[in-house]
Amino acid sequence: MMDNNIVLKEKEKMATHEGTLTIGETDFSVAVLKDGTRLLTGRSILAMMDRPYKGQYQDEYPAFVRAKNLEPYITDEIKAMLEPIPFRTIKGSPAKGFKAELLPEICEIYINASKDNVLTSSQIPVVRKCEIILKSLAKIGIIGLIDEATGYQDVRDRQALQKILELYIRDEYAKWTKRFPDDFYKELFRLRGWDYRDSTLRPKLIGKITNDIIYARLPIGVLDELREKNPVDSSGNRKYKHHQFLTDNIGIPDLDRHLSTTIALMKISGTWTTFYNRLNKACPKIDAPNQLDFGFFDDEEE
Repeated sequence: MMDNNIVLKEKEKMATHEGTLTIGETDFSVAVLKDGTRLLTGRSILAMMDRPYKGQYQDEYPAFVRAKNLEPYITDEIKAMLEPIPFRTIKGSPAKGFKAELLPEICEIYINASKDNVLTSSQIPVVRKCEIILKSLAKIGIIGLIDEATGYQDVRDRQALQKILELYIRDEYAKWTKRFPDDFYKELFRLRGWDYRDSTLRPKLIGKITNDIIYARLPIGVLDELREKNPVDSSGNRKYKHHQFLTDNIGIPDLDRHLSTTIALMKISGTWTTFYNRLNKACPKIDAPNQLDFGFFDDEEE
């Protein structure tokens, strides 16, 4: 039961995002359903053609392609997309829409029919609008445009990030295995001007540096997720090493590859600044285009 006491029919779905998409001179009412389906309302498609909306789809084809001269251009693939999808708007109002991928197909129908000189005088003005729409879609694509118009792109990006994190990070920590070779620390100490024989020197600063030059160079969101899985305890330390939460098939191999690249850059660099600049060019942090210098480091364990 919905808040407004409207009971959804079995085949109806609820919109989670809505918006207006402007292409050329045409405004399309668009929506994204809970399952991620992107829709254009039939009313909007008819408006593009300056056709009135009659509210029902009782014939084989919807009104925007319901013409004998257009039938030869309707392929089986297009037919499958011509079935209207009933849904409820965010406010609960009933509506019908069509999968967004149908729009360029409709445009192709009119343009191809125009090339064959089979359009009626009332259909010809639609062709120009279709050409403008196809040109716009060629640059971005209907899915991307709808995601931007409805605000669904934020949800889409979060879902994509979640999939990446699921590939990279395990739920439970793995048994500790030595992952960082001695060369990594030897080169780090050399470039920082520290005595490698003093193994107790600045361990928290080393952890901060490791986060910056290693974990922050993995896909965006990985370091934040590792920090959540492996938080700092009351003494300011982390119980595990971050790499103990990386997956064996994706996370660890990617870490190993990045470590090899980082160590190679360290070895060919004479100073920390030279190395850091090279690292920023070779392996930039995706979420931090303006790289930071090391004056900001505070105490934080790896």
